[in-house]
Amino acid sequence: MKITPGSSATKILGVYGDQWLKVSISAAPEKGKANKELIRFLSKAIQVPSKNLMIVSGETSPMKIIEIDCANNLDKLNELLNRMTTLKLS
Repeated sequence: MKITPGSSATKILGVYGDQWLKVSISAAPEKGKANKELIRFLSKAIQVPSKNLMIVSGETSPMKIIEIDCANNLDKLNELLNRMTTLKLS
C-alpha cells in the first residue's frame, strides 16, 4: 500500500503503479497514529477484525505491506482481491 498520512480524509484513492493500493490517512505520521488509523480503516472497509491485520513491512515508510489473516473466510479474501483489482486511481 502507498499511504499518504496527514490527508483531509481517510479513504482508498485507487491503485498506484502495478501493485499498490493508494490510501489517504487523516492521522499524522507520528507515534504510530497513521498506522493505527490505517489498520482501523482497513478493518472496517474489508470487514475483518483489526487483530487479523498486521503491517509486516513499512512501519515508518509510506510504502507498506499488510498481512490479512482471513483463512477462515477465503470467499471474503477473494471478494476483497477482486474489488481491489477493479479500483482506478482518482
